[in-house]
Amino acid sequence: MSFKGVTAAVLFAGSVLASGAASAQEEENEAAIAGERDYKVCVSCHTFDESKQRMGPHLIGIVGRTAGAAEGYNYSKAMAESDIVWDEENLAEYIKNPRSVVPGTKMYFRLGNDEKVARIIEYLKTQ
Repeated sequence: MSFKGVTAAVLFAGSVLASGAASAQEEENEAAIAGERDYKVCVSCHTFDESKQRMGPHLIGIVGRTAGAAEGYNYSKAMAESDIVWDEENLAEYIKNPRSVVPGTKMYFRLGNDEKVARIIEYLKTQ
C-alpha cells in the first residue's frame, strides 16, 4: 500500500472512531435532556440552588458527593451516618427505593422506572 493509501486509511479510521465518540456523547446529551424532563418529579423537594433547601437537600454535585454533606440541610440521623458516596449505582437504587438503601431516611418518594432513573442521573451529572 502506498503512503497515500496508508494516510487515507488512517484518516478514515480516525473519522470512524471520532463519529463513534460523538455518537456516545450525543446519547449522553440526549439522556440528560430527557432526564431534565423526568427530573420534574423531583422539583417539589429538591433544587439546584445551594442557598435554598426544600423538603430535601439541593442536588448540585450530588453524583460523587458524600450523603448528608449539603450544608444547611437537616438530614435524618440515618442519612448523616450512612457514609454513602453517591455514585450512579447507589443513587439509582436510592431513587428507586430510598428506605431500602438508607432505612430511616426522610425521603419517601420512589421511582421504579429504570430508564427514567438513569436519565435523571445523567441530568444530575450536568448540575
